[in-house]
Amino acid sequence: MKAVFELEFEDAQTAKKAGQVLAQKILGGRTALQCTANKNFVRATITAESFSPLRAISTSFLRDARVFYDSIELISKSNAANIAKETKADVKK
Repeated sequence: MKAVFELEFEDAQTAKKAGQVLAQKILGGRTALQCTANKNFVRATITAESFSPLRAISTSFLRDARVFYDSIELISKSNAANIAKETKADVKK
């Protein structure tokens, strides 16, 4: 059995990093995960010998992808806040 997911990111650099991070998942002997980045997309292909492990690994993969998305969002917000603070400081000078 096979499941294919395509995830979209803001840019190609983030998609490439996501593909590298998400492909690090350690799987059992009868399951496989392949991630490839193309432009600002990551395509993940998960294969397993039956539905139950396919569902479990798909759920785990999507959870990991959500953590990656959330991390990128937090970093972006933090960077935006730091830029705003620096800009305020420059204006006061």
